Order: sequence, then structure tokens, then C-alpha cells
Amino acid sequence: MRLFCLPRNSGKYVHDVLGSRWTTSGPMCERLMQALGAFFGVDPARIVLGASATACWQGILDMIGPARVLLTDATWPGMHLAVSYTRTTSQAIIQVRTDIGGRRCDDPAWIAGAVRVKDACHSWVPDPTAEFTIFSFYPSKLAPSGAEGGVVLTGDPGRAELLRRYLYCGMRPGQAGSGEPPSVPGRKANMTDVAAALNLEALERAPRYMREVADAWGRMAEIGRQMELQIRQQDIRPYLFQVEVPESWPPIPELMATLRTWSVPSAWNFPPAPLLTLPCHPAMSNEEMKRVFYRLRRAVTRRSNSQSRPAQESGPAGPSAKPSIGRP
Repeated sequence: MRLFCLPRNSGKYVHDVLGSRWTTSGPMCERLMQALGAFFGVDPARIVLGASATACWQGILDMIGPARVLLTDATWPGMHLAVSYTRTTSQAIIQVRTDIGGRRCDDPAWIAGAVRVKDACHSWVPDPTAEFTIFSFYPSKLAPSGAEGGVVLTGDPGRAELLRRYLYCGMRPGQAGSGEPPSVPGRKANMTDVAAALNLEALERAPRYMREVADAWGRMAEIGRQMELQIRQQDIRPYLFQVEVPESWPPIPELMATLRTWSVPSAWNFPPAPLLTLPCHPAMSNEEMKRVFYRLRRAVTRRSNSQSRPAQESGPAGPSAKPSIGRP
């Protein structure tokens, strides 16, 4: 059993990049920006490409400067770590709101006067109320690329141009060797044309993949409801199939270890948020989905029921006890 079942990336655009002999940020990045503009229905000049979503976030922190940064527990730990090295001031606030899997964040409304940053890496749904919305290319995400990459949708082209410089050594692409000095103290965090080639192919297949994942998620959710399990609903773009782990359950690392001994992969995508990710992908059969739930139930009751061992299963449902795996 696999946690994800990803479409293959053929690398069909990589040959164009290698043939051009220009592999850093160049024509293929421009081509990807145009495609992203069409995908989101926005001016491509508002789009910025980076080496990763976290690199894009670091560029935003550099550009805004000293600020008090507000994140949620669900925001990826790498973004928290970047903030730990950021100078703080009470004069400016950056607020981050995170989509968890395919579910809108549960945060309160935007704080008046704050720089609004939306972490949409796990939803790929733009937020028109945010000044910066961050997306992520990654093999196991909704735009399943053979490479990594970050995308920022900005509020206007001027901010996009400035952010590009913060991500590209303080310069605009092509400026090196011109004699013009860097305009800002930028980082080397740009997306290369090789990565852009792989990400462009991933973007082309993303709509179909999103539909297929949503269908698999719906099948799994229906099976879970029939088994009287409480499912963490995803209302904008079903993606990661997650259950909330209450304090009465074993810790998430222990649950993952137990499930692994029974050949059920799992993940903790948003530590420290109490969310356990289970297998869910288009290639899964309904019987495999049921098996995941049976194993999870046994992992939850393993501490209190010493007789719950795989060898004692009788049929697919295992022991007759049916403890709830929803929130208490």
C-alpha cells in the first residue's frame, strides 16, 4: 500500500532547456509564469517563482523587513523556523493563514493593518484578499512535479518585481555582468529553467490529478461515514485524507509506527497540529480503504487491548470491538 500514487513526469520540456544551454532562470521560467497566469486567471507579471515555497516565504520576510509574524500551528515548521531568524518589531505585523490539505484555515479574520500572507501550498486556491499567496510544486502535492518550486501570487506587478530581486541575488534575471550593482541584499533562491520545465508539465496535468484525488477522497470519506467514523471534512479541494488525533489516542508518532508494522503508510504533514494523514489516492480500491480504517482502529485500541494483534484477525474487520475514532 502506498501513501500517494503520483502521475509520472516525462520531462518533455527538459530537452528544450538542455538544448538552449541556459539552465538557470530564463525562457522556461517565463513560459511557466505565463502558464500560471492562465491557470489562475491573473496577469503573469504578478507571479514570482522561487526555488521552494519556503524560499519564497523567506524572500517575503526579507522584503517586508522587521515585523511581528503571526502563524498558526498548522503552518509548515520550515516557515516557523524562518521566522525565528527574523528581526521583530511592534511597528509592523505579518499575518499568515494556512489552508490545511483541502480545507480552509480556521483562523480569525485578517488583522487590520497586517501584511496578509496566505499559505495555499496544500490547496492551490488563490486568496484575493491576501497581499501574497504562496503555492508549492512538490512530488506529493496537488501539482505533482518531478522537481520542487515555489510560486507567489502578489497583489501587483511592482511588488512582484521587487520580490524577484530578493530571490535572485538582489538583481533581475539577466542583470549579472551588466555592471549594474544589486539593488537589494537578495538571496540565491530563484527557480531554475530545469525545475520550471518539470513544473510546467506538472501544472498541465494538475487539473486532472486534482479531480482524480477528489474522487478518491470522496469514496474514502463515504466508507468512513458508513463505518461511523468522524472524518475531517475538506470543503474547498479534497486532497489529504486526515483524521484529528485527540489526546485520548496514542501520540501520532506511535500511531504511525504501529500502522507501519501492518504495512499502512501514514504521515504527519503539519506538526504540531494533531492531524494524521492516511493513504488516499486514485489507484486505491474500496477494500484497501476499508483496510486502512480497520488498521487505524486497531492501532488506537492497541494499548488497552493486548489481544489486538494482526494474527488474531477474523475477516477484514478484525476484532468485533468498534471503538470510535472521531473526536471525543
